Amino acid sequence: MATLTSGSELFNTFRIHKLKYFNIPKWFTSLAPPSAAVNNACPTYSEVAAAVRRCRPGASACPMDQISIIIFKHCPILRTLLHHIISECWRLHAVPQCWRRGATILIYKKGDTNDPASFRPITLQPVMYKIFSTVYANAMYKFMSENNYLDRKIQKGFWKGTDGVTEHAEALVHMMGDAKRRQRSIIVTLLDLRNAFGSIHHNLIKFSLFYHHAPQIFIDLFNSVYSNSYITVAVNEKWTQPIRVERGVLQGDPSSPLLFNLCFNSLMLIMNQPQYTKLGYAWGPTSARPRQRPCSNLRTTQR
Repeated sequence: MATLTSGSELFNTFRIHKLKYFNIPKWFTSLAPPSAAVNNACPTYSEVAAAVRRCRPGASACPMDQISIIIFKHCPILRTLLHHIISECWRLHAVPQCWRRGATILIYKKGDTNDPASFRPITLQPVMYKIFSTVYANAMYKFMSENNYLDRKIQKGFWKGTDGVTEHAEALVHMMGDAKRRQRSIIVTLLDLRNAFGSIHHNLIKFSLFYHHAPQIFIDLFNSVYSNSYITVAVNEKWTQPIRVERGVLQGDPSSPLLFNLCFNSLMLIMNQPQYTKLGYAWGPTSARPRQRPCSNLRTTQR
């Protein structure tokens, strides 16, 4: 987790829990101030309409409001009203409380039905919030991309227009084949993060936003969404009392993949420094290869 030390300055302290702190190492890579400023203007009607078009017409409506995306797809007047609501959220840097309540359905996987781990939770967010979140994620992604803050060479998951699994799988196959042909050593380490989306601390996401020089409007909207976000779980044809989401990005939220990637992006930027890239496995013309030890680490991150 992380806590802000002063004003808009970059965090310099991570908080593990309420009483334990440690300083960010000096070798932690810093980012230059943004060269491309963010457009603080409210989203346009075209941006809202584009977010509506990208929504799947067959997506289930959230039981909390039972509003389907179909009405926004087929009714321009409602899209106009929704644009006004989202613009007001942008102006106030806040979202309505009714948008912060999702409905979680438990899908049985296997095992003992008395064990919650035997079920996969699927959370349905209010459709108006999902459209707002799509506009929010698009605006933040544009800001990060224009300022070259995002490293997409290592971390491939959830980036637009990137088939990360295929790219990394092909690269891994090529490296292993090259090592076999040339009788070189190669070490491959696979790391599987258990419940990665659900275990990330909210303060760590805040730190990542400050670290990437996110404009204040993005931080304020994040705080508004995550300060009092709840889910209600369906159990035995009944709904539980609202359960506050105190950790992890919101399931079913279009902005969650980007927020998750921002937390890992700082690590990717560190790994992309010359002193670490030279430790990876190199292939190609011998003259172009850096001097390496007989056994090198394969630096491929796949999600």
